[in-house]
Amino acid sequence: QKLDEHLVNVARAANDMVKLLPHFESEPLSATELSALAAKPNTPQQFRWQDKAVRKVLQWRDTTEDKSNGYFVVNMASTGCGKTMANAKIMQALSEDKQSLRFILALG
Repeated sequence: QKLDEHLVNVARAANDMVKLLPHFESEPLSATELSALAAKPNTPQQFRWQDKAVRKVLQWRDTTEDKSNGYFVVNMASTGCGKTMANAKIMQALSEDKQSLRFILALG
């Protein structure tokens, strides 16, 4: 595929996605199977930091008066440490009801 063909296809795909954005605002998708994010007693040592981070976030939320702001979170850890699951657990802890899950994840 030539570069100009690729760029035209990318532009079309981006245009299709942009048209879906209002739908996400008015009817957001629901996450299911959130029980997978719950702390487990047999969590391997290398992943226990995730639940510790969640506890710290929950403690912070309990002491913070204004809970209506958004969050910009940067999670840096070595490969294989469980950043992906940690991101979901932390964002769930930051949600208004501490149970729901809705966030944007940027990788790179």
